[in-house]
Amino acid sequence: MKKAIVIWSITCLTIIQVASQDPFQRVEPRQWEIGISFGEIPIMAGSFKPGISFGYHFNDYLYVGGIYQIVDHIARNGNSFDAAGLGFENLKSSKERVAPRSMLQARLRPHRLAPFVSVGLITNGTDVETVEFGHANHQIGDHTYEGPITVNIARSGAVRPAIGFGYHYAFKNGIVVSTEWSFDWFHPVPAPKLEFDPSFEVNPDDLATKEAEITEAFQSNFHNRYHIFHLGLGYKF
Repeated sequence: MKKAIVIWSITCLTIIQVASQDPFQRVEPRQWEIGISFGEIPIMAGSFKPGISFGYHFNDYLYVGGIYQIVDHIARNGNSFDAAGLGFENLKSSKERVAPRSMLQARLRPHRLAPFVSVGLITNGTDVETVEFGHANHQIGDHTYEGPITVNIARSGAVRPAIGFGYHYAFKNGIVVSTEWSFDWFHPVPAPKLEFDPSFEVNPDDLATKEAEITEAFQSNFHNRYHIFHLGLGYKF
């Protein structure tokens, strides 16, 4: 894994070196940019997952910088993909501790008004979602169990190479708006770490079957790839 990250880093640096020497750049002063970043859409998650962004514009086609978003606590409830993937009835709540996320990146685009491609390294901490279900009949393996149950779903943190896409626009007064979504497309979605807290005893074979079903649903959801979403407002100076 370390060797792959080193190779990816060298590749990114080579791309940066080539793009920064583009002879067709517009004649403008090179500019720094700093701004605020939001990693969630409030109407969907009830939270902004705030952070900061910073970087340097070499020309119209190359930007090099980073994004850092702080830890946040999000009440996903009925909007949770992973809660739905558990397959239990009578959802009461779904609350997630979303660990810090960051990305060191280069953004490249063929024209100053075109969307950009983002390449770099992302870091995701360990996310933990706690899902509570009320009293109901729950199908687990070959048997039906009655009562409330709580499940903790954790995805371990990691550093991964990433590719994404996005768009940013700079106004004449220096204000910049931007958005992007970058993923690790090079590795499969990791298996989650599961903890069950039922109010009833569960047959070990039934529990193993349920764990396999949940893991399959978790790994089939592309939202669970290591990633970063960014909605930003910045200033160039």
